[in-house]
Amino acid sequence: MGLTPAILFALAGFLLLAGGGEVLVRGAVSVSRRLGISTSVIGLTVVAMATSLPELAVSLVAALRGNPDLAVGNVVGSNIFNLAVILAVTAVLFPPLRFRANLIRVDVAFMTATMVLAVGLARDGEVDSREGVLLLALLAGFLVYRARSARRPDVPHGEVDERDIAAELAPRDRSRLGVARSFALVFAGAALLTAGGELLVRGAVVIAEIAGVSQRVIAVTLVSVGTSLPELATCVMAGVRRHSAVAVGNLIGSNIFNTCGILGTVAVTRTVGVSHAFIARDMWWMLGFCLVAIVPAVARGRGISRTDGVLALAAYVVYLATLL
Repeated sequence: MGLTPAILFALAGFLLLAGGGEVLVRGAVSVSRRLGISTSVIGLTVVAMATSLPELAVSLVAALRGNPDLAVGNVVGSNIFNLAVILAVTAVLFPPLRFRANLIRVDVAFMTATMVLAVGLARDGEVDSREGVLLLALLAGFLVYRARSARRPDVPHGEVDERDIAAELAPRDRSRLGVARSFALVFAGAALLTAGGELLVRGAVVIAEIAGVSQRVIAVTLVSVGTSLPELATCVMAGVRRHSAVAVGNLIGSNIFNTCGILGTVAVTRTVGVSHAFIARDMWWMLGFCLVAIVPAVARGRGISRTDGVLALAAYVVYLATLL
């Protein structure tokens, strides 16, 4: 395959991933509402995880095709891009990003802890099925905790709960889809995601070979940026509507799902090797952006300013320079 077909494969993969994610989340939200699940729970689960579905499809396909660097690099690169670019761009465009720190302190602490855990699990050069089960169990426990906490009235009277706003950002179920049609959309979306992941992985592998760079570099740049577009779109939409807390919460939830859900699923399916470059560099950059971009703001209970965003973007440029 030449360079042009490879680029076309990658672009087609991005389009299918975007379309598949949209179709799947419409079906999933419709099913959830038909089953009487509250909007808070939908926002915490369906909407938050839906933006990470492209990453899941790509990493799973990459692992099954024997391309572990693409699988791991997509997770690590997406986490970095979420914090260093999407959060920063949102802060630059819609400053300052304000949020109720007491509502997301647990989420940020959990995100940070799972990233530290991921670094520890990868230090032996692989993440196996037992470690994958551990990551998935942690994610399940976190979702149960968050679903239960959504039922508690922890927002003062007259204020808006950002978790309900997150649910409102989901595609509207204007057509009152039936359960059968909603499930059909879920399966159709999953099929599109699988096809998109296959095309993107095929194209990315060829682009890496022709360009003479490693699959790791392609994964943490081209692939991770492409699969993070749903998060970017959600954050920009939230910023335009002046719901900055939703943008922050969406990125935190996405990173949690990337680390626990995607890496855990891939590891359970097939033991995934982690190259030394990830362990020595990229994963530490991921953890560093977490500790610098979001943790101090939440710990001090202040918003994220335009200056914070510019500094994060500058740090991301430095990170890209290290890849070259």
